[in-house]
Amino acid sequence: MFLSALGGGTAVAVATILFVKNKIEKLIDKKINYYFDAKLENEKGIIEQKIYVSQHKFDKEYIIIQELMEKAFDFTYLSWEVYSTIGGSDKDDSVIKKYNKACDDFTLFYMKNCAFIPEELATTFDLFMKKINEFRTVSKGYNELLIKVMKKDSTSTKEEKLFNTFENTMRTIHNELNTESDYSHDKLVEVTRKHYEKLDIR
Repeated sequence: MFLSALGGGTAVAVATILFVKNKIEKLIDKKINYYFDAKLENEKGIIEQKIYVSQHKFDKEYIIIQELMEKAFDFTYLSWEVYSTIGGSDKDDSVIKKYNKACDDFTLFYMKNCAFIPEELATTFDLFMKKINEFRTVSKGYNELLIKVMKKDSTSTKEEKLFNTFENTMRTIHNELNTESDYSHDKLVEVTRKHYEKLDIR
């Protein structure tokens, strides 16, 4: 009756406004629900990613990871000392011995404590350990070949190729320890930081 009293045109206008108003309200409600659902899912994801650890376990793990990270950093320059010195200095042996000792210390410490290293970090640390030991083997091979060549005072084509292979491998490993790779020092920092961000100490 109210709409009839206003006249046909007004009735249609009011009806249209009411219809649009209802549509807008439903749209707003839908957006609000979507916002809160998305927020809830995000919060749920963060909670599910959390790793709950005791203070004792955290303290033990932290000491191990901290020492591994400190030792790992040393190889960013130790590898350069070997690569840049080998074959061009009488300090070859001392530099190689220094590298080998650091490699032994890292490998031994890692193997003794690998059970305490979280699985998500172990893959990168495993690869890092493999590569620093590969560098050690290659530098040893280079040095032994150099001594052999110096004794006979000549180099065969095969030996030249072997020298190049050794040099290229040492350079590649050194560069990848210092730049972006699956086992670089930066990668170790990245995976370690991400791991500790997920921890909830209880």
